[in-house]
Amino acid sequence: TLRPETMYGQTNMWVNPDVVYVRAKVDKEIWYVSSACAEKLSHQDKQVEILGKVKGEKFLGKTCRAPFVNKDILILPSTHCDQEIATGIVTSVPSDAPFDYIALQALQDSEKLCKKYGLDHKKVQKIQAIPIIDAEGYSNLPAVDALKKYSITSPNQKEALEKATQEVYKAGFHTGVLSVGQYKGHSVVEAKEKMKKVLLEKGQGELFWETSRPAVSRDGGKVIVAVLDKQWFLDFSAKGWKEKTKKLLDSMDIVPNKFRKEFEDVFAWLNKRPCARKRGLGTVFPFDKDWVIESLSDSTIYMSLYPIKAKLAKYNIPGEKLSHAFFDYVFLGKGKAEDVDISREQLEDIRASFAYWYPNDHRHTFSAHLSNHLSFMLFAHTAVFAKKFWPKKFSFHGMVLSEGGKMSKSKGNTVTLLEMKKEYGADTFRAFLCSSTSVQSSMDWRGSEAKKMQQHLENLYQILLSMKKHIAENKHSRKFSDAAVISRIERFTKKASDCLDIMDLRGYSTVVLYEFLHIYTSVNRKGEELSAFFSYLLPRWVMLLSPLVPHYAEEVWESLGHKDYVSLAAWPSYDAKKIDEKAESLVEMDEQILVDVQVIKKLAKIEKLSSLKIIVSSEWKYAFLKNFKKAIEKERNVSSLIKSLMIKEHGKEISKLVPQLVQNPSKIPQVVLSAKEEYNYLEKQKKYLEKMLSCSVSVELAKKSKEKKAKHAFPGKPAIVVS
Repeated sequence: TLRPETMYGQTNMWVNPDVVYVRAKVDKEIWYVSSACAEKLSHQDKQVEILGKVKGEKFLGKTCRAPFVNKDILILPSTHCDQEIATGIVTSVPSDAPFDYIALQALQDSEKLCKKYGLDHKKVQKIQAIPIIDAEGYSNLPAVDALKKYSITSPNQKEALEKATQEVYKAGFHTGVLSVGQYKGHSVVEAKEKMKKVLLEKGQGELFWETSRPAVSRDGGKVIVAVLDKQWFLDFSAKGWKEKTKKLLDSMDIVPNKFRKEFEDVFAWLNKRPCARKRGLGTVFPFDKDWVIESLSDSTIYMSLYPIKAKLAKYNIPGEKLSHAFFDYVFLGKGKAEDVDISREQLEDIRASFAYWYPNDHRHTFSAHLSNHLSFMLFAHTAVFAKKFWPKKFSFHGMVLSEGGKMSKSKGNTVTLLEMKKEYGADTFRAFLCSSTSVQSSMDWRGSEAKKMQQHLENLYQILLSMKKHIAENKHSRKFSDAAVISRIERFTKKASDCLDIMDLRGYSTVVLYEFLHIYTSVNRKGEELSAFFSYLLPRWVMLLSPLVPHYAEEVWESLGHKDYVSLAAWPSYDAKKIDEKAESLVEMDEQILVDVQVIKKLAKIEKLSSLKIIVSSEWKYAFLKNFKKAIEKERNVSSLIKSLMIKEHGKEISKLVPQLVQNPSKIPQVVLSAKEEYNYLEKQKKYLEKMLSCSVSVELAKKSKEKKAKHAFPGKPAIVVS
């Protein structure tokens, strides 16, 4: 078993009836195992002698003694026992293993199948799953829940069974607590180690090593785990080491934070790990020259070379001068400069470079490295470096896809960086990558979408140049004065910075590629104060674009007359005092009116409007909505909200409004004004709306309107009547 913590739930043993097992003398005991197991055991410090062979079907109907439950359990047939994994004989825990439950059910449902293997059908039917683990999101029989979720009814649904198994095992490992036995109340992680220890101490179990997944060498041979004489290990359970590394983890930013628990789980099981091998490329092991340092053990602090590499090249320092004394002085600040065969001036410069650039502020990588390289990296840093040089942040990205499928060299669907550069350009690649997915999600490379981004950037570039040209041709001295537009620009400047701070690259990209473009389009359409507006927006926009599309940004920046690089310019700050939600909400209202009118024209098949009537909501709805926004922060129960917000003369409408707003909060305006404020603003906007729609526009209050649609008018969303 891979899960000793589940042994309280054993109900039977599985043997593959079609496999020929071997009877072997392993050290001083007689074992029945698969032939593959016997071969592997011979490489794991065991004396193995094959005494004979026996077909799996010969075991069926017999019993064997199960540890922890201390009773005899039936041996039953199952073809899901893989002879290439461990002994090829599997203990059955149907409560927590979907494979076990569905295989047992198949036997219990078929007297014919039992008869085929010479089994007592009634005995098989009496076997019942034993609840053993409570895990979040599952009943006390997680396997049954998973089978229902994936609609699994047959042992032949192997792909679905594998998904169900992984899901149940993951939930049990991270959230499971034993509900039975000596270790009741212990977490699965704790119980696993304690029950394993009991099995080994009582001589009821042996450790057997397997690779974590099927592996083959480059020449196609199977990779197995071998125990080598005089092997060297790193002991991650050494006194105080895990505690010290846990303090480092607690001090770090982990993005997304869900991976913090995975690090903690790795720390819990991490024990002794081989750190040297007999062959292959690598650094000679310093304590025994016949060994080479294993690659993962050799790659835990390599980032410490980055700050000094350029200095070593600058001073042309050969490898033989990089002694223990050199690294002690540079990395640890220990020893004397005169003990190092490098001039004091050079040594101090190298030490200063390391101290300036280290620690590793931010490491971004794939989550698959978490359980080995990254965990080893943390342990190595606490063992070697002072606290001030410990890494500060890890972030993780998801899978990389290509046109919807997994990107891999074997599938021939990879796209190289050189191809990106030639076909699309670096800026297009950066913009597509950052805008199409979040950091931790999967990224699906699609060439057609990249082409669209390429065209979008070219259009954006031309717009920026046209803004610069307009400023040059239309000199002005006044400041831009539109409060709503200024508010939007300041707010989105803040949002872009905030998104970058938390590595929300998609959010940042949306702001600089699309939100600012929307602001430009809406103001440019009005044609008012354009020179002042362009002067206000353009430099800021270019600076905010710089991290995403540096080449386009530098081109525009130079065209503005700057001699230095935009990448070296101060990052734009925002003025919180200029953020005016009220002004923005009014502008958003007339922009939405324009959108709504176009939708109405299309639905009603009207080619040309003659008039547009805008009806501002009844005053009582503004008061109701302000009270609703306060109430919803404390209470989400519809009945309670209706009761607390009831206005007798409008009871029928309120009873309809409350559930709609609770179910769809997007209908609630950010800022609730008054009927008078909305009416006055729309009166001022009449000329602009008439210009945009080429028709007459009138504005009226719902309480004075004779239109039936007046009752549908809502704060921030006036009713519209067209003709």
